[in-house]
Amino acid sequence: MMKILLLLPSMKINDGVNRYSKDLLNSLLYNNAHKVGFIEIYNLIDLSILESTTANNTFRGLIYGTPLSLIPNLRLRHLIKQSNYEIVHLTAPYLGYFLNYLENDTIKIITWYDFLEFSKEHNGLRRIFTRISYFNALTHCDGIICISSTVKRQLEEFFKRNPSIRRPQKIEMINPGINQKFVDYKVNINQDRRDFVFIGRIGYLAQYKRFPLVLKNFSLVKRLSERSDLKLYVFSPSKNSLSLIVNELNSLGLKLGKDVIIHFNATDETIINVLSKAYALLHFSKAEGFGLPILESLSLGTPVITLKDADIPEEVVKYTYQETYESSIDRMLELIRNPKGLPKYIVEYAKSFNWKRKSEEVIKFYDDLFTSSR
Repeated sequence: MMKILLLLPSMKINDGVNRYSKDLLNSLLYNNAHKVGFIEIYNLIDLSILESTTANNTFRGLIYGTPLSLIPNLRLRHLIKQSNYEIVHLTAPYLGYFLNYLENDTIKIITWYDFLEFSKEHNGLRRIFTRISYFNALTHCDGIICISSTVKRQLEEFFKRNPSIRRPQKIEMINPGINQKFVDYKVNINQDRRDFVFIGRIGYLAQYKRFPLVLKNFSLVKRLSERSDLKLYVFSPSKNSLSLIVNELNSLGLKLGKDVIIHFNATDETIINVLSKAYALLHFSKAEGFGLPILESLSLGTPVITLKDADIPEEVVKYTYQETYESSIDRMLELIRNPKGLPKYIVEYAKSFNWKRKSEEVIKFYDDLFTSSR
């Protein structure tokens, strides 16, 4: 039985990376195949350096474990060495600088989500530290878990373009699972959806998510359908870009709290309660490393509309309505006029992305790397 340590970002924010980290941890603990420990790395831009605490397994450092966190990084290294962990798995590439502080005989694994971080609207020191950490994660790990076929392809292309960069021993695609609460939700295929007044949207309000297009679609659909009671429910992990969204709402004649309801850092129960009763989920992102909200929506029997020009993994997007922006309006109007759930085979396909199955694939990845290194 190996000793495995997960280094996790703070799990207090309900975004994709943190949900992956939390669900992976819980599934590994439930599986009980190996001894699993975890440490949360808090993003504290603070001058105080706090000791790690065994009570809740938190380790507080400065700015994602960058060079500014030398002392907490060394303390973390001592903690890991003292505990004799054979495998350390970083579930977020932006924690990559911690890999510099691990012993050479420790097997180092990272989960890679996308290359979007290099193109997002980050400026100044944050952009520099992010790139350093991501590059460190790539060049100092022994194994990489790619969350989708798209990410694996992008990673292979990256190493081909940069032959001088050391390639990790093992790169494999292991899709994440949806939370067990979505898997357990009982879908009534024949449920009458005529009284529903919701359209859903999940995710950050960042530029590449193309949220203004969602608002524009909703505004037109609300007017053309003559449904004054129609509402757009939005679930976002943070309030970034909120002021820009308010300006967009005003320009479209929509009111926050009346026409558009935004939930920040909502629980899974809240998301399930609303999304299971929605006409559709509008997912207009330009690109996704995976696209967990799409599978979550399908698992609840709720249709998903994506855009044809989006770069989203085929295994995720295959059962969505892939539209142009113009045809997405017609599709949304059709779903309102003739509301219906999804066929059973689509719901079951989405539910097949469950953590019980995915954690077994992750454990096999650990075992293979451990065996080949001995």
